[in-house]
Amino acid sequence: MQFFMKLVGCVVVVIAIANGLSKCSESSESASAVTKATPAPSIDELDNTDAFNDQESDERDVSADESDKCYTGVSPKLRSLIDEIHACDLENALGNHDSSALKIIPARGYRDGVAGVFKKYRLHVNQNVDVTCQDQPWADTGSAGCMVGIYVSRIRASNKYSDLAGWTAVWFRGVNDTSFRPVSPFAEHISKANDSILRIGGLMDVSDRP
Repeated sequence: MQFFMKLVGCVVVVIAIANGLSKCSESSESASAVTKATPAPSIDELDNTDAFNDQESDERDVSADESDKCYTGVSPKLRSLIDEIHACDLENALGNHDSSALKIIPARGYRDGVAGVFKKYRLHVNQNVDVTCQDQPWADTGSAGCMVGIYVSRIRASNKYSDLAGWTAVWFRGVNDTSFRPVSPFAEHISKANDSILRIGGLMDVSDRP
């Protein structure tokens, strides 16, 4: 009887050992399957991923640079002119009726240019401001460059001005020019500080005029 019990005990131990080995084998196979299903990335793949990220970063930088420029796709000469006169800042300032921005346009006898003429004669940058730069030759000038157009009124003694009366003044600077020049009659009067026109002429300071 004792012999039979020992034999049964040995059989149980053998079965337990066999089950343990079977579980270890299954775990190893599962781990191997996972490893095969998700291989580690190769060095080349890692390099490509870094290159892709760098490319995305470069593209973002280029987009940011482009958004900072008010003109794109222009010639180097025109780009230089646009940057020198700060074309978009100029248009924004004039759109806010800031006549001091006109100091970049020369006027005879005035150190601060057309801005000085505006101050002396109490002129006002009115509506319809337009600052445009292009590589195609302008019809009025025959060359590429930047055109500045404003509508001019007079500030009355009451510090008011009229939006309904005034005169158009236009200046131009070509890509090969060193300064702006008038290309409309009233712009010429302003640039020459024509006292007889600016003090008495169409800008006479009366209630029905600007």
